[in-house]
Order: sequence, then C-alpha cells, then structure tokens
Amino acid sequence: MLQVVKPLNSFNGVGFNSKASMSLPVGPTYNEIHLVTSLTAAQIRQVSVVLNGDTIIQVSGDDLVMMENYKGHFVDEGTFVIPFTNPTAKNQNGANFGGLVTLAGENITLEVEIGAGSGALTLDAYAFQTPAQARRVWVPRIRTHVMPANAAGWNDFTTFPANAATSIRRAYFKAGINRLKVERDNLILFDAKDSLQRLQQKRIGRFPQEGVFTFDPTMYGFEQADVLNTGYSSEFVFRVEVNEAKPIPVLVESIQQVAPLTATA
Repeated sequence: MLQVVKPLNSFNGVGFNSKASMSLPVGPTYNEIHLVTSLTAAQIRQVSVVLNGDTIIQVSGDDLVMMENYKGHFVDEGTFVIPFTNPTAKNQNGANFGGLVTLAGENITLEVEIGAGSGALTLDAYAFQTPAQARRVWVPRIRTHVMPANAAGWNDFTTFPANAATSIRRAYFKAGINRLKVERDNLILFDAKDSLQRLQQKRIGRFPQEGVFTFDPTMYGFEQADVLNTGYSSEFVFRVEVNEAKPIPVLVESIQQVAPLTATA
C-alpha cells in the first residue's frame, strides 16, 4: 500500500502560552503525523488528536520523544512524531496496523498546547498517509492513566479500562518499578523483574528508557499479532512492586476494535 507524504494545512492560534489547532482532512488513512517546529519537547505541553469529540491521542512532547527513543527510531531535534502505526514492524500488515482511518463527514482536530518561550516560533505538520478505506475497524489510542501506589511493595492497578475491544501495544510505567505482573482471571500473562525486561529489550533492538518500565507485548516486531487483548471474565490487573508509595503515570499505546473484522451485508 503506497504511503504518501503531504504537508498539512497551517495551524491556527500559534503562539507561546496558547493552543494551536487545525482540522485534519478526512479521507486518507493516517500512519504518522510529523510536527516540525522550533519548539523544544518541554515547550510542547500537550498534543491531542480529537476524533468526533473523542480524544484518542493525548501526549506531551517528552512522551513523543520517549516513545521514539524506546523503539529505536531516529529522533531529530525539532521533529516530533505522532505514531498511529509502527513503521518498523516485521511485515506490511503489522506496519500499517493502527492507521487512523478517516471517513467522509467526520470532524478530526489536531491540537498542540504550547508553553512559555520567546523569539520566532514555527510549527508545521506533515502527514504520512495511505489510501482511503471504506470502513474503520480499529482506532489507535495513546493516553496516560494514573495508577495509585499507596504503599511500598506490591500494588494493584485494577481500574485500567480493560475490555474485549481494547488491546495493549505498549504500556510505559513512569516510576521505579522492581517487578511487574499482568494477570487476567487468575492467570499470569507476564511476570518479570525490571532488570530482566531491560536485558531482553536490549537484546532485540529496543532501548529501555531511564526511569520507565516498558511492558511491550509487541517488542518482537509482530505489531498486530502480539497485542494483548484486555478482555476478561472476572479481573484484569497490573500488579507492580515499588520501593516508594506515590501515583504512577502509565502511558498506554492501545488499539480499540470498533467494528467487525468482516463487513456484514
């Protein structure tokens, strides 16, 4: 499937301590959007993609850099990538999995909340896109959830919005975590210490980030086949062992199924 790179329209409201925004053209399937700017990561307070009133992407500039660094993608100063897909997945289906399909009549907004600064300010956007699709089956999401950790030792995160339609690509726990378990219906799906997880990620070409425990079921490159579905009968839980009692921000890249795989008559 041919990928085309196109400049997007100019942002409205570009300025320090303001929110810049634009409406995204509908029709194409968005694989990535690149923000090319004079801003630093710290000055990009928040980037949001809003699909028909639903905020599907909400990240900071630092989040965008961290995700790219972890995946081993080249990071250039002044360019920030909003990743709907993973271009380094092992096959074409995986590399296109999660592309944001847009349909006629939809309202899709790209917003950039800009922090303080001075001097010249530039902000442009470029779309990496593939052809239109007749229907949307998947919606990519990147959002931060806050896990309470009320004591040193083991803590459970049971309020993650798990359901049969939601699958996890990666979850970045921004805290000093010694060990992570993922359990569903009393079955342990994952259980690893931080040191073991980092070693394995380095072996296969990932780059674990300082102060972040990355749970990555797709780390072997099978971006579509290896996502972790969060559907459950009784319980889906992240269980973490920590040295310090404080809330843990968890940045989650997920994929939501919104239609049957096969169109019905």
